[in-house]
Amino acid sequence: MNALRFKEFPGQRGTTLVECLIATGIGVALVAVFGHTLIAHQAAYRDQLARLNATQEADFALALITDELHTAVQAIHGEGCPEPGVQIQSSQISFAANLYDQTTELREQAPSAQGSFVVRSSTVFEVNDVVMIVGVGDPADPSDDVAECRAIEEIVGDRVTVHDPLSRSYPLGSPVSVLNRVRYVYDAHRGRLMRSQDGSSQRIAQGVTAFSVEGEGPTIVVSLGLRASNPAVRSRTWQRRVVLEDRR
Repeated sequence: MNALRFKEFPGQRGTTLVECLIATGIGVALVAVFGHTLIAHQAAYRDQLARLNATQEADFALALITDELHTAVQAIHGEGCPEPGVQIQSSQISFAANLYDQTTELREQAPSAQGSFVVRSSTVFEVNDVVMIVGVGDPADPSDDVAECRAIEEIVGDRVTVHDPLSRSYPLGSPVSVLNRVRYVYDAHRGRLMRSQDGSSQRIAQGVTAFSVEGEGPTIVVSLGLRASNPAVRSRTWQRRVVLEDRR
């Protein structure tokens, strides 16, 4: 039997080993170049994303502090109330504020030594809220505000019962509002900024490298340093100036 033979066409020839090696080398080089470019782009993307996340976290924390400082009670002294104004230490800040504008007024006079009072609407309050009742200390000087703060024990209808009796009388129409105790403190050991409100704490920012508060007259300067989640990205410090409102 005759062996099979393939028909040869004019100009047809096989690929040599040298040509295969050259083609393979070019392919490997192209893959290496594209791979390096892809890795570089991925690294740049991760760095950019880490910076963006750090910026968003810092903006959130500083915006929250700024908004709450604008609600701080500046100059109301009273029995059972926290120290008025903003208390500043190097790595923490604390103040009293009506954070959510929970305010009503007395629907009738509240006599001295009484443990309850009637408001126009009790729906703004909850049991265990600390409320502040504001009155006038000197009738000849309406700007002479006095106040006292009491924790709510019970709410029945629009009658609010407090744990301790009032130390003075308050006339009809006297404002009654919630007084929240707020504190921001830097936990250097865990690298985080903590916020507490009326005894309940929560983390506001992670990867914190520094937190400082300084007072310059009516202006407070808050600085926050954050370390990005990507170690290749350097830490950065953000700063916010807050102008306090005079609420006297």
